[in-house]
Amino acid sequence: MPGFTFTRVGEFPSAIAVREEEPGVTYVASFGSRAVEWYPTGIFVDSEEVADTQGEVALPAGPTDLVIAPGVAVAYTVLPAMGLIVPLPIQPDRSLLADDPMMVMDGAVAPTVPVELPAPTAGMASDYGFFCAPEGEMVSPGTPPMSEVRTEALESGETAQPHRLLVVDNGEGVEDELLVADRELPLIYRFTIGADGTLTEQAPLAPGVPIRDLAVSPFVSATAVGGMPEGSVRYLYAIDDTDQSVLVMDYSDPASADFG
Repeated sequence: MPGFTFTRVGEFPSAIAVREEEPGVTYVASFGSRAVEWYPTGIFVDSEEVADTQGEVALPAGPTDLVIAPGVAVAYTVLPAMGLIVPLPIQPDRSLLADDPMMVMDGAVAPTVPVELPAPTAGMASDYGFFCAPEGEMVSPGTPPMSEVRTEALESGETAQPHRLLVVDNGEGVEDELLVADRELPLIYRFTIGADGTLTEQAPLAPGVPIRDLAVSPFVSATAVGGMPEGSVRYLYAIDDTDQSVLVMDYSDPASADFG
């Protein structure tokens, strides 16, 4: 759609989510308003069909993210100040209001923090790279000094502050997952998502640093460039909140010793 369409929503909106199965409603996490709001998607675009639903569900703290898993009628938000992940069931009319709005926090989940934070497993240090010369020619610097591999956990605080969410689509026949990054503790929490949206906690990942944001790749060939495709692997990428570097973890098979 050419041009710009601006619509004022809440105070300090922090995330937007649209359900694949019901795109007629847009959900917005509003940090400043301490609420998750919903609007007819038709108000953002030139549409003759505008859903007859708009409102908000109040929260006790500011949400910093909002996601919806495919095929599940639940929106998930997160409240760092309270250390909670909050499932918000999507009603048949596409609102988020339950029969009793006061029960909105009844399903909130506090991730389990290990008594002793695990140190990260030392991976392979990078020994190769490219840099751009001033004239724009891509040249190899040869073999630079081995970069340091972090082997001790680094934390910014003492209490969990989950703040970033990611839904991982595991494909047909396998439960999807909800990954939750912590901005204070060096952990990535993991939950499987049931058919009804119920979260079941799994063992967390230990990247060794608080995480600013994260993403998971599709499955890709496990062979090197030029080799015949053989096997497949998937990777988790995360931004280190202490120095803004990017770390990579194997995210192929939870039963594998290389996982995480």
